[in-house]
Amino acid sequence: MESAAKIAKQALEKDQLRRDRYHSYKVRNNVHFKVGDMVWIFRPPRGTGVTKLAHQWIGPAKISTDGGFDNWIVRREDTGEELVAHCSFLVSYYRPRNQLSVVADEILEDLTKDDELFGDGGQTPRHGEGLTQGTSSGVAVPVQTAGQHRQDVEGTGDNDSTATTTEPSNVPW
Repeated sequence: MESAAKIAKQALEKDQLRRDRYHSYKVRNNVHFKVGDMVWIFRPPRGTGVTKLAHQWIGPAKISTDGGFDNWIVRREDTGEELVAHCSFLVSYYRPRNQLSVVADEILEDLTKDDELFGDGGQTPRHGEGLTQGTSSGVAVPVQTAGQHRQDVEGTGDNDSTATTTEPSNVPW
C-alpha cells in the first residue's frame, strides 16, 4: 500500500511539473509595461452579426495607471475611453528599431539581387529570365513588363497568345 502511495505521489509531482511548463509556455511573463507606454489592446468584438474578419485589436492606447494584479488602466487615443485591461491582452505599440533596420536591409538586398539578374537596370530580361512558374497548371508563362500588352494572333482571334507589342498602352498606370 505504501508503494502505491509513493508511486501516486511521484506521478502527481511529474504531472504538476508538466502543467507548470505548459502554463509558462502559454503565458507571456517577459513583457513589462509602465505608465506612459503605448499599447494595442486585444478586444474582439462581440454580438450578433460580427464576422471573423472584424478587427480584434483596438488602439493605440496609452497606459495611464497601474490597476493592480497585472491589470492596467489604459486610455484609447482615438476615443478617449478608459479601459481596464490585463497585461496578457496588451502588446507594445512600438516596433524595435533593430527590426526595422533588418526589414530595410532585406529590401535593399532584394533590390541588389534584381539589379544583378537584370544587369541593365531591370529593363529587359535575359534568356530564360522573366518566366514565372504557374502555380495551378505548372506551366512557365512570360511576365509582362511595363509598356507591353497582349495582342491577338492574326486570323485566330485567340487572346491566349504570348505575342507582345512595345507600343505604350492607354492604361493610366
